[in-house]
Amino acid sequence: METFTDTATLTTIAAAGALVAAGFGGWWWKHRPDGRSACRHPDALTQFPTRQGFMTRARQALIERQSDMHPAALLMMDLDRFKKINERHGRTVGDRALAHFATILRRCTGSSDVVARLAGEEFCALVSRDDAGEALRIAHAICEETRSNPFVLGGERVPMTVSIGVAHYAAGGSLETMVARADRYLFLAKARGGDQAMDREPRLRSRAWTGAQPQGRRQSPDTTWAI
Repeated sequence: METFTDTATLTTIAAAGALVAAGFGGWWWKHRPDGRSACRHPDALTQFPTRQGFMTRARQALIERQSDMHPAALLMMDLDRFKKINERHGRTVGDRALAHFATILRRCTGSSDVVARLAGEEFCALVSRDDAGEALRIAHAICEETRSNPFVLGGERVPMTVSIGVAHYAAGGSLETMVARADRYLFLAKARGGDQAMDREPRLRSRAWTGAQPQGRRQSPDTTWAI
């Protein structure tokens, strides 16, 4: 194998390597998947932030809410039995139904709230009001608006309902903790038939819940209900 011992040759090779590395580094920095890029490119269907953009905005919003002492809450939402709409009417109609739900969310939330489409028929919102109980009232309003305003397709009413899990911010907590709790309550809301909002564990006598997994949701990490 040929080796290079000439100082000038080695210097030239090193300089060329530095240029290649600098060029790749510049490309990576320009195209890196950071939160700012995600905020600039919202979901094409709803124009809401995507999951990554939401996490970036929500973390900043939590810092602001803590400074002004306004209680914050996270709403995790999942449209019930949405797969049936896609199966019966096709994905194009399903997309229009999702856009219809996005319109409902805009009506029920405020300009300072952070609303996002996470994936498929899953949405979330970080809301902040003077009254901590207002978050659950907003969730109930979203359920009512979705139930009362079905998507209309060529004169046919396509019923839609939504399940919502609500996690209230606790001092010293994190956004990730809120997401886990809200997702847990969402799972339980769907297990109880959907079309409802929950912000706590249901109180049952000493028995564990062993029902079937709700359609469209991953298995909850803990399926034992509070005693």
